[in-house]
Amino acid sequence: MERENKRFLIALLRFHGDMVLITPLISTIKRLYPHATIDVLVYKGTAKVLLDDYRINKTYEAHLSSETSFLKKIYKEIRLCLDLKKEKYDYAIFLTTQWRMALFSRLISDAKRAGVGDPKRRGAFWKNSFDVIFPEVGDNHILERKTLILNFFRF
Repeated sequence: MERENKRFLIALLRFHGDMVLITPLISTIKRLYPHATIDVLVYKGTAKVLLDDYRINKTYEAHLSSETSFLKKIYKEIRLCLDLKKEKYDYAIFLTTQWRMALFSRLISDAKRAGVGDPKRRGAFWKNSFDVIFPEVGDNHILERKTLILNFFRF
């Protein structure tokens, strides 16, 4: 079945409390695709919040920009990009507006990619980094907005 074995990346580079906000999105993906593989990309140290979530296949940790020397940072970023690229995701959902997200998105260009809209990110580079840009704000509760993201993929 086409809907069975899809690969998803959910990227959220925020802090501990924000990690809980992606669990409804994970639940919705698993309801729609019970055999989906879901990986997450989060800041180093924040993955602990999701550690016992059996629905998550793999966790990738991005280092904070101030955490290490410039050369080490570049090396770790390249290594992370290569690791993400080899996963061959079907869908990638980028939930924050850092420039890193646009770069990660461009590197995994085979996936259907969704990014967050932001008044500060209206340039061509940002817009062309994603297949779909969804609004960051809305009248819905933040948990509902996270699951509505899937509508942009026409699920």
